[in-house]
Amino acid sequence: MLTHSTLDQMQALGLGGMAAAYRDLADQSNADDLSRDEWLGLMLDREAVMRDATTVHSCPSDRIRR
Repeated sequence: MLTHSTLDQMQALGLGGMAAAYRDLADQSNADDLSRDEWLGLMLDREAVMRDATTVHSCPSDRIRR
């Protein structure tokens, strides 16, 4: 199925936020009402939010020094 291939590629490319958004959008009953641009925008927004959250939580001072 194309959807699984697409999700696998997103994960392999480190786009976990986009993959999660894609799954969530596909499960919504109004998914067909959204344009391709809206889908892409929502997926990119989710990816950006997840990356920002990861950046905030990974602080250089938290690393163990050897």
